Amino acid sequence: MSLYDEEAKRNRKQSTFVPLSQEEKDEIQQLRGKHSVVIKPSDKGKGFVLLPSTQYDEKAEAMLDQEADYEKVAMTVDKLDEETRRFVDTHLKNKLPEKLEKAIKPRHSRMPRFYGLPKDHKAGLPLRPVVSSCDSPTSNLSLIVERILNQLLMFVPAHLDSTEACIEDIKRHRQVPDGCIIASFDVVGLYSNIPIDESISAAITKLEQHKDDVDMLGLTVADVQLMLQYVLSNNYFEFNSKQYRQKRGIAMGNHLAPPLAILFMDALEQKALSTATVKPDLYKRYIDDCILLWRHGWKGLTALLDHFNGQHTTIKFTMEHSVNETQSVNFLDLALSVRGNSIEWELYVKPSHSGVHLSYESCLPWSCKRAVATNQFSRAIRNSSTPEAEDRSMSIIEELLERNDYPRTEINAARRAAKGKRQDTHPSQQQQRDSKRRHNQFKSVIKLPFINDSLAARVSRRVRKFSPHVRVVFVSGPSLKDMLVRSSSAVRVCPREKQRSEVKRGRGRPMECRACDASMVDSQCLVKGVVYCMSCTLCAELYVGETERPVRDRFAEHYREARAMVAKAPWGFHYRTQHRESLKSSNFLPFHQAKILGREASLPSRKLLEAIEIRKRKPAVNCDDGWRLID
Repeated sequence: MSLYDEEAKRNRKQSTFVPLSQEEKDEIQQLRGKHSVVIKPSDKGKGFVLLPSTQYDEKAEAMLDQEADYEKVAMTVDKLDEETRRFVDTHLKNKLPEKLEKAIKPRHSRMPRFYGLPKDHKAGLPLRPVVSSCDSPTSNLSLIVERILNQLLMFVPAHLDSTEACIEDIKRHRQVPDGCIIASFDVVGLYSNIPIDESISAAITKLEQHKDDVDMLGLTVADVQLMLQYVLSNNYFEFNSKQYRQKRGIAMGNHLAPPLAILFMDALEQKALSTATVKPDLYKRYIDDCILLWRHGWKGLTALLDHFNGQHTTIKFTMEHSVNETQSVNFLDLALSVRGNSIEWELYVKPSHSGVHLSYESCLPWSCKRAVATNQFSRAIRNSSTPEAEDRSMSIIEELLERNDYPRTEINAARRAAKGKRQDTHPSQQQQRDSKRRHNQFKSVIKLPFINDSLAARVSRRVRKFSPHVRVVFVSGPSLKDMLVRSSSAVRVCPREKQRSEVKRGRGRPMECRACDASMVDSQCLVKGVVYCMSCTLCAELYVGETERPVRDRFAEHYREARAMVAKAPWGFHYRTQHRESLKSSNFLPFHQAKILGREASLPSRKLLEAIEIRKRKPAVNCDDGWRLID
């Protein structure tokens, strides 16, 4: 690993990629820190939308003021954490593997956050409501239920999981009679209009039918029903420091939203199709988009649409259909049309598509760029039914790659590669097993910043020589989205600062924050998954550490260990051996000048960064050097 640590700077000078200057980084940080402006990614494209915060708040609060959908509540994340732990202990104890049961109990959670994605392709710039549930009290509980429900989707007759599955179904119905119409039904606002009780009922009914065909993880159908009811009745979130509960529908961003939507729609469409006087030759659905083949005339098709719209008070459909051979129906990334007595299809790209893809100038390995280009051409081949359609689809991809600065030589090479692997579009079961076996051989994954291809190849060889079970993944630096976009527009505030205002009103007692006392600023005490350093207040010796918890929790632990002079803890041992008489004052803070050195969500990446920083800074307070680095 010293190879990477020592040669990265020298190799960076040889790189063709131009990093951001410090001035540019400062400007981005200033823009991110402007609370008068909200920056969000576009709903349909890859661009950004900048809105005055007042305008953004007005649009969001207008949605949240709809009493039929939302209500204001008084709920704290600590209370929800406690209730969720109590639910697990009461209903799931000893039913799941011990590690899994422990994992679903929330720790250091945050309240889900509401935000809106601007629909810049529509007049008035409306927002699409999304709730970020990452690290929420019920997120791990949702993941368990999602894993069970996802296994049921194979038993939904109309369900499509990809464009490839759609093409295979169409191939079986490709020859059609005269007058056949291709139509698509689109559900209006599916997630926000799903009735929760009925969606749970649909999921449990399907689970009862197939409980012997899926892995229940040791749970019963009644357990899953209780978990669904708990998660969906506790769908709390916050916006601008106000707490809300969603009363109707399921928030986009909830892990359970896709499988529950699919299972609810399955129950609804089974009822609709079974009672329809005339049925379509083909009916398939990708979540809320349906495709139909219809040969019973225009009046019969409108009657079917009316029949579907009469099935439920909150679920309504709109329709798009083909009129003649010159008009196509767009479904997923396919343009479908009837030519004579045959269905044809080719690649479709929405007009709202930004055209932004992985740039050839991006700081990523050449192999990634080649793979992206080749896969895009393979997609064009796969989504084309005739040679003429394939040529048109390939032209779309060529134009897309040119707009993203791919040189003509790379485009031609990727096109040839895609045509060469045309026969491998659908890998055999043995190929799938071999691919899975190769993937499973890696027990650890290490992420490193990409500098150039030469250095990446050398590091990969060294790591493989050290251990065949470690995989190295090279990543680019943070994107503009990473640097600018936040799910919450509210300013994060240390709990101590919030408590101070309550104490002034005579409520509660003062709260301590050892991280803020040790020079953490801008509410960095709330950040999780970091590598940090701090120095001794008396002798300035350094300590480097990592934590998955909020920084303030880890610093409180360091403080207690130092005050108690715990021999097995770094700060306790340091003060026990070096400054034994210095902790008599109750106001004395054992460490200061703390700062965050980096953020990493995964434990291996965090441990690796910690080991690198220990080697670089040589901290005397640490009891060990962390992970052993490859020399």
